[in-house]
Amino acid sequence: MKRQWSTQTRFFILTILIISMVFFIYYARDLIGPLVISALVAYVLHPAVANLENRTPVNHKLAVFLVYVAFIAVLAVIPAVVTPAIINQVDSMDIEVQRIVIGISDYMAQTTIMGYPIFQGIQENLENSVTQILHPGQLFESIQAITENVVWVFVIMITIYYFMLDWENVRRWGYSLIPETYQGDAIRLYRQLAGIWKTYLRGQLLTMFIIGVISGVAATILGLPGAIIIGLVAAAMAVVPSVGSSLMVIVVGVVALFSQSATFSLTKFWFVVIVVGVFAGIHTFDNYWLRPRILGQGLDLHPGIVLVGVIGALTIGGVLLALVIVPLISTVEVFVRYILCRMTGTNPWPEQGEGG
Repeated sequence: MKRQWSTQTRFFILTILIISMVFFIYYARDLIGPLVISALVAYVLHPAVANLENRTPVNHKLAVFLVYVAFIAVLAVIPAVVTPAIINQVDSMDIEVQRIVIGISDYMAQTTIMGYPIFQGIQENLENSVTQILHPGQLFESIQAITENVVWVFVIMITIYYFMLDWENVRRWGYSLIPETYQGDAIRLYRQLAGIWKTYLRGQLLTMFIIGVISGVAATILGLPGAIIIGLVAAAMAVVPSVGSSLMVIVVGVVALFSQSATFSLTKFWFVVIVVGVFAGIHTFDNYWLRPRILGQGLDLHPGIVLVGVIGALTIGGVLLALVIVPLISTVEVFVRYILCRMTGTNPWPEQGEGG
């Protein structure tokens, strides 16, 4: 005779499990970032492993090894090719940044209301901030901080490999923990969530890559200083829909205002107008053509929710959290809808039927 727990016992055990999980997450919070990065990279690389298995006679372990080696090779080659150009542009950008700051400072010093310089405090803070950023001691501290994370890089790389190798085993193990009655629901939820993450994450990375390349090429053609850096910044700012590309228009407008074109002989006015116009065109292309085609309407989230979520994620957890906050919101929405349907006795998947 099987003895079942009472309702009070079940709630007590559930409470203990939730509290234990919260404490575990809190004390292991330093591991969460590297594990999330590893899981995201493994997820992005998973289709390459699957295609290699399906289209060639290689087994799973060999497919994982080949894709992993190719990934490592790309990681090694790209910095070797791009880093020298970035270093050169950073050197030139130091001069340009100082020139821009001097120009802004002069403008602020000349802007007065009834003879009072209204931007005086901002001007001093701006000059002090730039001086601190360009100070060799600050640069050394940044390099030291990066060096201290080398161990984490190794941990991430090893974890990526094992995530790729055992992805299916981990999924089957997760299914096995669920009572047989609800395993069908678990499989449906997994497929629905996998579609959300596949649609957004890979689409967002592709969008960032395209916008970064287009912005870098446009900056090079227009003769803006630090074209590669502008491309990288544009790619990073593409994480924030609409607002990111709008801010990018302002940034390049300021750069154009206090610099000169290296490729065209233009007056200051027309240089700024052309630069702002080109990047406004990139902004329009990004929001009204590129994103709808790549991301589609699969997530079905209100743009306001997306905007608030991304900005909040940038404030709390940085770019990594901002990159995944939208699918996280969609994931929470899926689980909440499922729980509400089960609590009210309705079918969570009416279009498929209860047994579909």
